[in-house]
Amino acid sequence: MNTLQMTGHLATSRIRNARGHALLDALAVVAFSVSSWLLLTTAGGVWMFYERLDTTGPRLLEQGVPLDVTDGLSGVYMSLAVLALGLLIIPLLSLGASAARLGANGRARRLASLRLIGLSAGQVNLMTLVETLIQAAVGFTIGGAIYLLTLPAWSNMSFTTLPITTTEMLLPWWGWLAAAALVAVITIGSTLAGLWRVSISPLGVSRRETPKAMKYWRVIGVVAAIPVLGVMMQNLDPETSTIANFLLSALMLMVFFLTVSLAGPLFIQMAARPVAVTARTPRLLGTRRVLDDPRAAWRNISAISLMALLASVVVFIMTMDVTGYGSINEDVDNLRRTLTGDITKGVAIALAFSLILGATGTLIHQASDVFDRAEESAALMRIGLPYSTLLKARLWQVIPPLLLMLSVTIGLGALLGTFAEQKANTDNLVILVWVVGLGIALTLAAVVATAPIQAMVLSQKSRKND
Repeated sequence: MNTLQMTGHLATSRIRNARGHALLDALAVVAFSVSSWLLLTTAGGVWMFYERLDTTGPRLLEQGVPLDVTDGLSGVYMSLAVLALGLLIIPLLSLGASAARLGANGRARRLASLRLIGLSAGQVNLMTLVETLIQAAVGFTIGGAIYLLTLPAWSNMSFTTLPITTTEMLLPWWGWLAAAALVAVITIGSTLAGLWRVSISPLGVSRRETPKAMKYWRVIGVVAAIPVLGVMMQNLDPETSTIANFLLSALMLMVFFLTVSLAGPLFIQMAARPVAVTARTPRLLGTRRVLDDPRAAWRNISAISLMALLASVVVFIMTMDVTGYGSINEDVDNLRRTLTGDITKGVAIALAFSLILGATGTLIHQASDVFDRAEESAALMRIGLPYSTLLKARLWQVIPPLLLMLSVTIGLGALLGTFAEQKANTDNLVILVWVVGLGIALTLAAVVATAPIQAMVLSQKSRKND
């Protein structure tokens, strides 16, 4: 039996086993499905505006709007769509990467057993990669089906007063291939990175590298990106800026999101150190877990934190209200009002997407952390620690870092708005409050949802298929 055949048999056996890490496999498929669905939908929106570059003017002319008034309007919408893609692409890909790491880390024990019976490290790595790619393929297929099923729903929305048609948001064949290739690349990279950190030894144990303390160089990117991005956004205008300007701004936003993701564990580590000096058991245990692996603590709340960052950038920077310029031409004034209304629609869509990403990412990371700490939790229970203390410790492990990073991300958004010389209106601030409130509620719900998983893990002495 070759490695690929063994992979298939082991995957089938795990699917039949409805307990244990089969739940992680299911959550990984869910994460891949959600990220693929939103990736295809976002790309479909950009494709729609690209197709409208040459058709918006003639279609509005049929409604009595002169061509000289709509000149360049389609380019504005295309530019804003590219900017939205730049805002969403990092959270989208982060969810897919998290799903890949979830699948790789969850199989550590089984892979160690396979090393015991004589498989080489290369064979084990290949099996892990194949299994994760299968999960990604299943998730992409499900996400693609959801994307196709939801296309008709977009016909209830319009941009530039023109309703969206199903065919407009349908990606061409090469768009599907590009999206699938992007998911595959993220999956392979994240899986190999997970196997790099988690070494499966021939003795049948999983040797995990001791995480090193975070270094202060991680904040350099954030410090450098804020003034650059602020100046770029200050000079960004929907009526005068070119698509190239918006593309550069979108790329810079992607870089900014990456730098915040890089610096997040350091912020959490710095804040947790003074709190760890305490005698209260739940707080001590939760804080020590954070200090033991700040990257894991960041992953637990990264989805909601990036959601808040996206919302703060939108609220404090994307305030492109063009209704106040005034014009003697009634058609121009109407189009400006339409543009402002359409920007509001785009903001709502981006925040809705980020909310879905945040909910999914938080749930899978919390579930993964329960499994990763199964041995530790079981050991604590054996020495007499109450089960309720474990739940309180998880709250201390999650909620304080979340509140910290929400403050950091909102502060960074406000700082960007200061550099960009933009002022957030009251309506936008209300939206931000709602997003933050929903983010905290989703995180608490995820912690509560992991309680049955924690009980299930603690009730298992060993896995039957190891």
